[in-house]
Amino acid sequence: MPPPANSAALHLIVLPEPFFVVKLKPGEEIAPCIIKDLTSGKGGFFSVTRTSEEVSLVGESYKWMPSSYKEQSTWMCIKIQGPMDHSLTGIMASLTAPLKLAKVPVFALSTW
Repeated sequence: MPPPANSAALHLIVLPEPFFVVKLKPGEEIAPCIIKDLTSGKGGFFSVTRTSEEVSLVGESYKWMPSSYKEQSTWMCIKIQGPMDHSLTGIMASLTAPLKLAKVPVFALSTW
């Protein structure tokens, strides 16, 4: 059962900038300007996730990023205002069900 509707965790924020989702092969170099931007502490959301099969980079698109990343800036982001209690269940299912019916692809990523 989802939490009550007045829960702050259910307030959705559509972020204005497009997002990039880039998949790299293991060992493939991350563009140096991306590393510089990641470590500068400036800007908005940026995520690096590594598995044995790939490295995924996800972040807000910005003007000076490499064209290969800019070409992947086709995603929009819906942020769930948090923080959320880890005991909540069914949040992703309830938020993505209407998107599934509309045949809208979803790429989900969570932070604390």
